[in-house]
Amino acid sequence: MSWLSLLIFLIPSNLFLVLYEPNAYVSGIRIDYLIPKLYLSAVVAAIFVVFTAMVYKKRWLVCWLLLLAVSVWHNWFLAELILVAAVAWSVRQLPEKLLESKQIIWGVTTMLVFQSGVAIWQFVLQKSLFGYWFLGETNLFNFAGIATQTIIGREFILPSGTTSHPNVLAGILVIGAIVFWQRRQNVPHWLTQIVFALTFAALILTTSISALLAGGFVLGFVFGKERLDQVQKKLLLSGLWSLILIVPLTISQLTAVSTNPSIVRRAVLNQVAIGQFWQQPLFGVGLNSFTSNLATNNSFRALERFIQPAHNVPLLVLAETGLVGVFGVLGIFVWLRRQRYSLDTLIIFSCLVVPLLSLDHYLYTLESGRLSMVLLLLIVLQKPKQKELGQVKA
Repeated sequence: MSWLSLLIFLIPSNLFLVLYEPNAYVSGIRIDYLIPKLYLSAVVAAIFVVFTAMVYKKRWLVCWLLLLAVSVWHNWFLAELILVAAVAWSVRQLPEKLLESKQIIWGVTTMLVFQSGVAIWQFVLQKSLFGYWFLGETNLFNFAGIATQTIIGREFILPSGTTSHPNVLAGILVIGAIVFWQRRQNVPHWLTQIVFALTFAALILTTSISALLAGGFVLGFVFGKERLDQVQKKLLLSGLWSLILIVPLTISQLTAVSTNPSIVRRAVLNQVAIGQFWQQPLFGVGLNSFTSNLATNNSFRALERFIQPAHNVPLLVLAETGLVGVFGVLGIFVWLRRQRYSLDTLIIFSCLVVPLLSLDHYLYTLESGRLSMVLLLLIVLQKPKQKELGQVKA
Protein backbone atom coordinates (compact mmCIF):
# COMPACT_ATOMS: atom_id res chain seq x y z
CA MET A 1 0.00 0.00 0.00
CA SER A 2 2.91 2.36 0.64
CA TRP A 3 3.87 1.99 -3.03
CA LEU A 4 0.44 3.29 -4.09
CA SER A 5 0.77 6.25 -1.72
CA LEU A 6 4.20 7.03 -3.14
CA LEU A 7 2.83 6.70 -6.67
CA ILE A 8 0.04 9.17 -5.89
CA PHE A 9 2.59 11.65 -4.56
CA LEU A 10 4.73 11.25 -7.71
CA ILE A 11 1.90 11.54 -10.25
CA PRO A 12 2.72 15.23 -10.94
CA SER A 13 6.44 14.52 -11.26
CA ASN A 14 7.91 15.25 -14.70
CA LEU A 15 11.29 13.69 -13.88
CA PHE A 16 12.30 11.25 -16.62
CA LEU A 17 15.22 9.64 -18.45
CA VAL A 18 15.33 10.06 -22.24
CA LEU A 19 15.83 6.61 -23.77
CA TYR A 20 16.19 7.42 -27.47
CA GLU A 21 15.83 10.77 -29.21
CA PRO A 22 16.61 10.49 -32.96
CA ASN A 23 13.12 9.23 -33.83
CA ALA A 24 11.63 12.40 -32.37
CA TYR A 25 12.69 14.44 -35.42
CA VAL A 26 10.12 14.60 -38.23
CA SER A 27 10.71 16.86 -41.23
CA GLY A 28 13.46 18.54 -39.23
CA ILE A 29 11.10 19.30 -36.34
CA ARG A 30 11.81 17.92 -32.86
CA ILE A 31 8.55 16.61 -31.38
CA ASP A 32 8.71 16.02 -27.65
CA TYR A 33 5.74 13.64 -27.68
CA LEU A 34 7.68 11.15 -29.82
CA ILE A 35 10.62 10.79 -27.40
CA PRO A 36 10.57 7.51 -25.41
CA LYS A 37 10.96 8.49 -21.74
CA LEU A 38 11.27 6.47 -18.58
CA TYR A 39 9.52 8.44 -15.82
CA LEU A 40 10.29 8.07 -12.13
CA SER A 41 6.55 7.65 -11.57
CA ALA A 42 6.48 4.81 -14.13
CA VAL A 43 9.19 2.93 -12.21
CA VAL A 44 7.16 3.22 -8.99
CA ALA A 45 4.01 2.23 -10.91
CA ALA A 46 5.71 -0.93 -12.19
CA ILE A 47 6.85 -1.86 -8.68
CA PHE A 48 3.31 -1.32 -7.38
CA VAL A 49 1.90 -3.61 -10.09
CA VAL A 50 4.42 -6.36 -9.34
CA PHE A 51 3.79 -6.26 -5.59
CA THR A 52 0.01 -6.24 -6.05
CA ALA A 53 0.12 -9.13 -8.51
CA MET A 54 2.31 -11.18 -6.20
CA VAL A 55 0.01 -10.61 -3.23
CA TYR A 56 -3.44 -10.87 -4.81
CA LYS A 57 -3.32 -12.40 -8.31
CA LYS A 58 0.07 -13.99 -8.97
CA ARG A 59 -0.95 -15.64 -12.21
CA TRP A 60 -1.70 -12.26 -13.78
CA LEU A 61 1.82 -10.97 -13.19
CA VAL A 62 3.21 -13.07 -16.04
CA CYS A 63 0.51 -11.76 -18.39
CA TRP A 64 1.27 -8.12 -17.58
CA LEU A 65 5.02 -8.67 -17.92
CA LEU A 66 4.57 -10.35 -21.31
CA LEU A 67 2.32 -7.54 -22.54
CA LEU A 68 4.82 -4.94 -21.40
CA ALA A 69 7.75 -6.78 -23.00
CA VAL A 70 5.99 -7.12 -26.35
CA SER A 71 4.75 -3.52 -26.33
CA VAL A 72 8.16 -2.09 -25.40
CA TRP A 73 9.63 -3.83 -28.42
CA HIS A 74 6.79 -2.72 -30.71
CA ASN A 75 5.71 0.71 -29.45
CA TRP A 76 6.87 2.59 -26.34
CA PHE A 77 3.65 4.60 -26.13
CA LEU A 78 1.67 1.36 -26.14
CA ALA A 79 3.85 0.15 -23.26
CA GLU A 80 2.97 3.30 -21.31
CA LEU A 81 -0.74 2.71 -21.90
CA ILE A 82 -0.44 -0.92 -20.81
CA LEU A 83 1.40 0.09 -17.65
CA VAL A 84 -1.42 2.48 -16.71
CA ALA A 85 -3.95 -0.26 -17.42
CA ALA A 86 -1.93 -2.57 -15.15
CA VAL A 87 -1.97 0.07 -12.40
CA ALA A 88 -5.74 0.47 -12.77
CA TRP A 89 -6.16 -3.32 -12.60
CA SER A 90 -3.94 -3.44 -9.52
CA VAL A 91 -5.96 -0.76 -7.73
CA ARG A 92 -9.13 -2.76 -8.37
CA GLN A 93 -7.56 -5.83 -6.71
CA LEU A 94 -7.05 -4.02 -3.42
CA PRO A 95 -9.57 -4.75 -0.65
CA GLU A 96 -11.99 -1.96 0.17
CA LYS A 97 -10.48 -1.42 3.61
CA LEU A 98 -7.11 -0.69 2.02
CA LEU A 99 -8.61 1.77 -0.47
CA GLU A 100 -10.16 3.58 2.51
CA SER A 101 -6.97 3.44 4.58
CA LYS A 102 -5.18 6.50 5.95
CA GLN A 103 -2.16 5.81 3.72
CA ILE A 104 -4.17 6.69 0.62
CA ILE A 105 -5.54 9.94 2.00
CA TRP A 106 -2.12 10.97 3.31
CA GLY A 107 -0.61 10.28 -0.10
CA VAL A 108 -3.22 12.56 -1.68
CA THR A 109 -2.82 15.16 1.07
CA THR A 110 0.96 15.44 0.78
CA MET A 111 0.71 15.62 -3.01
CA LEU A 112 -1.82 18.46 -2.88
CA VAL A 113 0.03 20.45 -0.22
CA PHE A 114 3.43 19.97 -1.87
CA GLN A 115 2.33 20.81 -5.42
CA SER A 116 0.18 23.75 -4.31
CA GLY A 117 3.01 25.15 -2.19
CA VAL A 118 5.50 24.84 -5.04
CA ALA A 119 3.07 26.45 -7.49
CA ILE A 120 2.30 29.38 -5.20
CA TRP A 121 5.99 30.10 -4.61
CA GLN A 122 6.73 29.80 -8.33
CA PHE A 123 4.11 32.47 -9.01
CA VAL A 124 5.28 34.74 -6.17
CA LEU A 125 8.95 34.52 -7.17
CA GLN A 126 8.20 34.30 -10.92
CA LYS A 127 10.88 31.65 -11.38
CA SER A 128 11.70 27.99 -10.81
CA LEU A 129 12.50 27.04 -7.24
CA PHE A 130 15.22 24.40 -7.64
CA GLY A 131 15.27 23.25 -11.27
CA TYR A 132 14.66 20.06 -13.19
CA TRP A 133 16.13 17.64 -10.65
CA PHE A 134 13.47 18.84 -8.23
CA LEU A 135 11.06 16.10 -9.40
CA GLY A 136 11.13 17.42 -12.96
CA GLU A 137 10.31 21.08 -12.26
CA THR A 138 9.98 23.08 -15.48
CA ASN A 139 12.71 25.64 -16.16
CA LEU A 140 10.73 28.86 -15.86
CA PHE A 141 13.81 30.90 -16.79
CA ASN A 142 13.41 29.61 -20.34
CA PHE A 143 10.64 31.92 -21.55
CA ALA A 144 10.22 30.10 -24.88
CA GLY A 145 7.07 28.02 -24.64
CA ILE A 146 6.36 28.98 -21.01
CA ALA A 147 2.69 29.71 -20.27
CA THR A 148 2.03 33.32 -19.27
CA GLN A 149 -0.98 35.48 -18.48
CA THR A 150 -1.39 39.25 -18.54
CA ILE A 151 -2.89 40.51 -15.27
CA ILE A 152 -3.58 44.23 -14.71
CA GLY A 153 -1.28 45.12 -17.59
CA ARG A 154 1.62 42.95 -16.42
CA GLU A 155 2.69 39.60 -17.85
CA PHE A 156 3.06 36.82 -15.26
CA ILE A 157 4.59 33.36 -15.62
CA LEU A 158 1.98 30.76 -14.68
CA PRO A 159 3.04 28.07 -12.17
CA SER A 160 3.23 24.41 -13.12
CA GLY A 161 4.54 22.78 -9.90
CA THR A 162 6.67 19.82 -10.92
CA THR A 163 4.49 19.06 -13.97
CA SER A 164 5.20 20.05 -17.56
CA HIS A 165 2.45 22.68 -17.85
CA PRO A 166 0.02 24.72 -15.68
CA ASN A 167 -2.98 22.95 -17.25
CA VAL A 168 -1.57 19.57 -16.23
CA LEU A 169 -0.98 20.77 -12.68
CA ALA A 170 -4.49 22.21 -12.51
CA GLY A 171 -6.09 18.98 -13.72
CA ILE A 172 -4.20 16.89 -11.18
CA LEU A 173 -5.04 19.33 -8.38
CA VAL A 174 -8.76 19.31 -9.10
CA ILE A 175 -8.86 15.50 -9.34
CA GLY A 176 -6.81 15.12 -6.17
CA ALA A 177 -9.02 17.64 -4.36
CA ILE A 178 -12.16 15.60 -5.07
CA VAL A 179 -10.49 12.35 -3.92
CA PHE A 180 -9.36 14.20 -0.79
CA TRP A 181 -12.87 15.55 -0.22
CA GLN A 182 -14.34 12.04 -0.41
CA ARG A 183 -11.89 10.73 2.20
CA ARG A 184 -11.53 13.82 4.39
CA GLN A 185 -12.92 12.02 7.48
CA ASN A 186 -9.45 10.61 8.14
CA VAL A 187 -7.84 14.08 8.21
CA PRO A 188 -8.03 16.69 11.01
CA HIS A 189 -10.47 19.52 10.23
CA TRP A 190 -7.78 22.21 10.45
CA LEU A 191 -5.63 20.35 7.92
CA THR A 192 -8.62 19.93 5.62
CA GLN A 193 -9.08 23.70 5.55
CA ILE A 194 -5.39 24.27 4.82
CA VAL A 195 -5.38 21.71 2.00
CA PHE A 196 -8.43 23.21 0.30
CA ALA A 197 -7.14 26.78 0.72
CA LEU A 198 -3.74 25.98 -0.80
CA THR A 199 -5.22 23.87 -3.59
CA PHE A 200 -7.79 26.53 -4.50
CA ALA A 201 -5.12 29.25 -4.55
CA ALA A 202 -2.81 27.21 -6.78
CA LEU A 203 -5.69 26.26 -9.07
CA ILE A 204 -6.66 29.91 -9.56
CA LEU A 205 -3.04 30.86 -10.31
CA THR A 206 -2.85 28.31 -13.15
CA THR A 207 -5.85 30.01 -14.85
CA SER A 208 -6.69 26.64 -16.42
CA ILE A 209 -10.16 26.91 -17.93
CA SER A 210 -10.65 23.14 -18.27
CA ALA A 211 -9.75 22.44 -14.63
CA LEU A 212 -11.81 25.37 -13.33
CA LEU A 213 -14.78 24.11 -15.34
CA ALA A 214 -14.29 20.60 -13.93
CA GLY A 215 -14.16 21.91 -10.38
CA GLY A 216 -17.15 24.17 -10.99
CA PHE A 217 -19.20 21.30 -12.43
CA VAL A 218 -18.45 19.13 -9.38
CA LEU A 219 -19.32 21.88 -6.90
CA GLY A 220 -22.51 22.70 -8.80
CA PHE A 221 -23.64 19.08 -8.64
CA VAL A 222 -22.63 18.54 -5.00
CA PHE A 223 -24.62 21.57 -3.83
CA GLY A 224 -27.58 20.94 -6.13
CA LYS A 225 -27.97 17.15 -6.19
CA GLU A 226 -30.61 17.09 -3.45
CA ARG A 227 -32.96 18.94 -5.81
CA LEU A 228 -32.59 16.32 -8.55
CA ASP A 229 -34.45 13.03 -8.81
CA GLN A 230 -33.03 9.91 -10.47
CA VAL A 231 -34.42 10.75 -13.92
CA GLN A 232 -32.95 14.25 -13.82
CA LYS A 233 -29.59 12.87 -12.72
CA LYS A 234 -29.56 10.45 -15.65
CA LEU A 235 -30.37 13.33 -18.01
CA LEU A 236 -27.56 15.35 -16.43
CA LEU A 237 -25.13 12.46 -16.96
CA SER A 238 -26.13 12.23 -20.63
CA GLY A 239 -25.84 16.00 -21.00
CA LEU A 240 -22.33 16.01 -19.56
CA TRP A 241 -21.11 13.45 -22.07
CA SER A 242 -22.81 15.28 -24.93
CA LEU A 243 -20.28 18.07 -24.27
CA ILE A 244 -17.68 15.81 -25.88
CA LEU A 245 -19.33 16.71 -29.20
CA ILE A 246 -20.61 20.17 -28.33
CA VAL A 247 -17.24 21.60 -27.20
CA PRO A 248 -15.31 21.04 -30.48
CA LEU A 249 -18.28 22.29 -32.50
CA THR A 250 -18.46 25.43 -30.35
CA ILE A 251 -14.72 26.04 -30.68
CA SER A 252 -15.02 25.70 -34.44
CA GLN A 253 -17.79 28.33 -34.52
CA LEU A 254 -15.84 30.70 -32.25
CA THR A 255 -13.09 31.05 -34.84
CA ALA A 256 -15.53 33.11 -36.92
CA VAL A 257 -15.60 35.83 -34.26
CA SER A 258 -12.27 35.40 -32.44
CA THR A 259 -8.61 35.38 -33.43
CA ASN A 260 -7.42 34.17 -30.02
CA PRO A 261 -4.48 31.82 -30.77
CA SER A 262 -5.66 29.26 -28.20
CA ILE A 263 -9.08 28.99 -29.83
CA VAL A 264 -7.76 29.01 -33.40
CA ARG A 265 -5.14 26.34 -32.71
CA ARG A 266 -7.61 24.08 -30.94
CA ALA A 267 -10.06 24.40 -33.83
CA VAL A 268 -7.40 23.63 -36.41
CA LEU A 269 -6.02 20.66 -34.44
CA ASN A 270 -9.55 19.25 -34.16
CA GLN A 271 -9.93 19.70 -37.91
CA VAL A 272 -6.64 17.84 -38.48
CA ALA A 273 -7.80 15.00 -36.21
CA ILE A 274 -10.99 14.57 -38.23
CA GLY A 275 -8.97 14.64 -41.44
CA GLN A 276 -6.57 11.96 -40.19
CA PHE A 277 -9.52 9.80 -39.17
CA TRP A 278 -10.96 9.95 -42.69
CA GLN A 279 -7.57 8.83 -44.03
CA GLN A 280 -7.67 5.64 -41.93
CA PRO A 281 -11.21 5.30 -40.53
CA LEU A 282 -10.96 1.70 -39.34
CA PHE A 283 -7.64 1.47 -37.47
CA GLY A 284 -6.52 5.11 -37.45
CA VAL A 285 -3.08 6.51 -38.28
CA GLY A 286 -1.41 4.66 -35.38
CA LEU A 287 -0.80 5.15 -31.67
CA ASN A 288 1.07 8.38 -30.92
CA SER A 289 1.29 9.15 -34.64
CA PHE A 290 -0.88 12.27 -34.73
CA THR A 291 1.99 14.73 -34.28
CA SER A 292 4.34 12.99 -36.73
CA ASN A 293 1.62 12.97 -39.40
CA LEU A 294 0.88 16.62 -38.67
CA ALA A 295 4.55 17.59 -38.99
CA THR A 296 4.81 15.75 -42.32
CA ASN A 297 1.63 17.12 -43.89
CA ASN A 298 1.06 20.42 -42.09
CA SER A 299 -0.48 23.09 -44.34
CA PHE A 300 -1.90 25.28 -41.59
CA ARG A 301 -0.10 28.54 -40.81
CA ALA A 302 -1.61 28.58 -37.29
CA LEU A 303 0.29 25.35 -36.53
CA GLU A 304 3.60 26.36 -38.07
CA ARG A 305 5.33 26.40 -34.66
CA PHE A 306 2.70 24.43 -32.77
CA ILE A 307 3.03 20.73 -33.53
CA GLN A 308 0.99 19.20 -30.72
CA PRO A 309 -1.71 16.55 -30.29
CA ALA A 310 -5.33 17.58 -30.76
CA HIS A 311 -6.59 19.22 -27.57
CA ASN A 312 -9.57 16.88 -27.48
CA VAL A 313 -8.93 13.30 -26.37
CA PRO A 314 -11.94 11.68 -28.11
CA LEU A 315 -10.95 13.21 -31.47
CA LEU A 316 -7.29 12.34 -30.86
CA VAL A 317 -8.14 8.71 -30.07
CA LEU A 318 -10.43 8.63 -33.11
CA ALA A 319 -7.58 9.83 -35.33
CA GLU A 320 -4.95 7.47 -33.92
CA THR A 321 -7.00 4.29 -33.38
CA GLY A 322 -9.99 4.70 -35.68
CA LEU A 323 -13.35 3.07 -35.07
CA VAL A 324 -11.71 0.01 -33.53
CA GLY A 325 -10.18 2.06 -30.74
CA VAL A 326 -13.34 4.09 -30.18
CA PHE A 327 -15.46 0.95 -29.79
CA GLY A 328 -12.86 -0.40 -27.39
CA VAL A 329 -13.12 2.72 -25.23
CA LEU A 330 -16.92 2.60 -25.37
CA GLY A 331 -16.72 -1.02 -24.23
CA ILE A 332 -14.78 0.09 -21.14
CA PHE A 333 -17.45 2.68 -20.29
CA VAL A 334 -20.24 0.14 -20.76
CA TRP A 335 -18.40 -2.23 -18.43
CA LEU A 336 -17.99 0.52 -15.83
CA ARG A 337 -21.70 1.33 -16.01
CA ARG A 338 -22.57 -2.32 -15.34
CA GLN A 339 -20.52 -2.34 -12.13
CA ARG A 340 -23.52 -0.72 -10.36
CA TYR A 341 -21.66 2.30 -9.11
CA SER A 342 -23.88 4.94 -7.57
CA LEU A 343 -25.31 7.46 -10.00
CA ASP A 344 -23.92 10.33 -7.92
CA THR A 345 -20.42 8.86 -8.16
CA LEU A 346 -20.68 8.49 -11.94
CA ILE A 347 -21.84 12.10 -12.29
CA ILE A 348 -18.96 13.41 -10.16
CA PHE A 349 -16.56 11.31 -12.23
CA SER A 350 -18.07 12.73 -15.44
CA CYS A 351 -18.03 16.32 -14.14
CA LEU A 352 -14.28 15.95 -13.68
CA VAL A 353 -13.28 14.04 -16.76
CA VAL A 354 -15.46 15.57 -19.50
CA PRO A 355 -13.97 19.13 -19.41
CA LEU A 356 -10.43 17.73 -19.18
CA LEU A 357 -10.99 15.37 -22.12
CA SER A 358 -12.76 17.99 -24.23
CA LEU A 359 -10.28 20.86 -23.87
CA ASP A 360 -6.86 19.17 -23.52
CA HIS A 361 -4.94 16.02 -24.30
CA TYR A 362 -2.72 15.25 -21.28
CA LEU A 363 -4.96 12.57 -19.73
CA TYR A 364 -4.01 10.49 -22.77
CA THR A 365 -0.64 11.76 -24.00
CA LEU A 366 1.36 12.50 -20.82
CA GLU A 367 2.53 10.14 -18.08
CA SER A 368 1.23 12.38 -15.29
CA GLY A 369 -2.12 12.69 -17.04
CA ARG A 370 -2.48 8.96 -17.58
CA LEU A 371 -1.62 8.21 -13.96
CA SER A 372 -4.21 10.79 -12.91
CA MET A 373 -6.71 8.22 -14.15
CA VAL A 374 -5.68 6.15 -11.14
CA LEU A 375 -6.98 8.96 -8.93
CA LEU A 376 -10.15 9.06 -11.02
CA LEU A 377 -10.47 5.32 -10.50
CA LEU A 378 -10.30 5.84 -6.74
CA ILE A 379 -13.29 8.17 -7.12
CA VAL A 380 -15.27 5.51 -9.00
CA LEU A 381 -14.32 2.88 -6.40
CA GLN A 382 -15.59 5.07 -3.56
CA LYS A 383 -18.17 3.01 -1.69
CA PRO A 384 -21.63 4.59 -2.09
CA LYS A 385 -23.82 5.24 0.92
CA GLN A 386 -26.57 2.73 1.64
CA LYS A 387 -29.22 5.30 0.66
CA GLU A 388 -27.57 5.74 -2.72
CA LEU A 389 -27.34 1.97 -3.17
CA GLY A 390 -31.02 1.70 -2.54
CA GLN A 391 -31.73 4.39 -5.11
CA VAL A 392 -29.61 2.66 -7.73
CA LYS A 393 -31.30 -0.69 -7.18
CA ALA A 394 -34.69 0.94 -7.34
